[in-house]
Amino acid sequence: MSRKFGILLLILTLAVSSQTVPTFASAAEETPAEPAYATGVYKVDGVYQYYEDGVFSKKSGVAICISNGKQVYVKNGIFTQKTGVAKRISDGTFVYVLNGFFRKATGLATRFYDGKIVYVKNGIFKKATGLAKHLTDKKWYYVKNGVFKKATGLGQRISDGKWFYVRKGIYTKTSGYTTAINNYKTIVYFKNGKKIKSKKLFTGMYRGRKYSRNQLVENFKTADWLTFLNSVGSAAKLEIKGGKISDAQRKQLEAAMEGYRKKTTSFGFVAINTETGLVISYNPDQIYSSASTIKAPYVAALCKYHAKGIAGRKNDIYQTLMFSSNAHYEALVKTYGLTPVINFGNEVGVRISFADVPYTSYSPRDLARLWCAMKAYISSNDENVDLFKKNLLRHTDSNHKLRDYYKKGWWRHSAALKGVYNCGGAGKDWIYAVMSNHPDTQGLPEATQDALITALSKAIR
Repeated sequence: MSRKFGILLLILTLAVSSQTVPTFASAAEETPAEPAYATGVYKVDGVYQYYEDGVFSKKSGVAICISNGKQVYVKNGIFTQKTGVAKRISDGTFVYVLNGFFRKATGLATRFYDGKIVYVKNGIFKKATGLAKHLTDKKWYYVKNGVFKKATGLGQRISDGKWFYVRKGIYTKTSGYTTAINNYKTIVYFKNGKKIKSKKLFTGMYRGRKYSRNQLVENFKTADWLTFLNSVGSAAKLEIKGGKISDAQRKQLEAAMEGYRKKTTSFGFVAINTETGLVISYNPDQIYSSASTIKAPYVAALCKYHAKGIAGRKNDIYQTLMFSSNAHYEALVKTYGLTPVINFGNEVGVRISFADVPYTSYSPRDLARLWCAMKAYISSNDENVDLFKKNLLRHTDSNHKLRDYYKKGWWRHSAALKGVYNCGGAGKDWIYAVMSNHPDTQGLPEATQDALITALSKAIR
């Protein structure tokens, strides 16, 4: 090797050795390790997230926040400020959270997963039965085994054992007679929703009459509806009690009233929503001839009181109710007299006298009271009830499905009689009565009365 080549090789060797040669770290040294998360809620990138055994989980429920030890609600693994009852992830217990944080509150709240109202004590779900206040809307509800139940009757407040009235599970400030929800052996009088006094039933006797359990329930429903009916005055002006109707509903109702007024010399009506207590009335205590509206309560009374041989009078009942046959109605009256319907009226506070046998006179409010009794009977399990309700006329809806039961009654104006045009009826959630006198110079006011009933139906429901 020449001397020049050797020097050149030495220079190259020194140049290479003078450069920094890179060294490669292990993977563990290159990427920082994930924190060793236990099970709970951690703040990661500014968001509270739920981790389970070190891995982010999209579970929903209540878990422990590791940084402060508080129980918080997560939805799909992310902390969420929601109020209600959720399941604790660790043990399945239902607990109450307020704005996402567990609270030791006592009362009712809505459970997230099924939307049911449930009872919590010190923040923990309990299978208690009775009344409690909702923590959010502050209303009183009835719960059975900790879950809201649409019961009607007297229930005890969980906190102090006092008795209060609930309708379909919600505390209602009304007055009347009922029983404890779980005890049909005691009649209870309540006022403004609070128990006043009670009377034991001895072998099913109350006020000198023997009742079956079914009849008791029927009687209590009727008492509530009568309370609604009694809440309005007698004035010949539109009155609305126990709730509100929309401006559009009121406008339609007033237009229907004006149309009816043009066809009549006098009219009155009353309607109630049997579930909410809303009442709409106009001139409800004006007296009118019953005409054929009396035929419905008369047949109901014969069926309810098990008049002897009534099952064999199917044709008379059919003709009386379906076609309003005077001859068949009078045949029933000839056999059974008028006492049954007088007693039927007495049960709901209607005193029926027959100055014009076999017809009478009463007010729209009285006709509605009679329909209270008939609606309750229709919903009963009495052995004769089908004989009555299957022969009543019924309205149909736009889909041709049967709806409200009803009975009309009218006669034309003459020198001896004022013309009358009346109708009373009941549906699933309402009772109504419309009565009028008419001059008969423009024909029967059937169309305008039907328009009024339609407007009432839309407003009251």
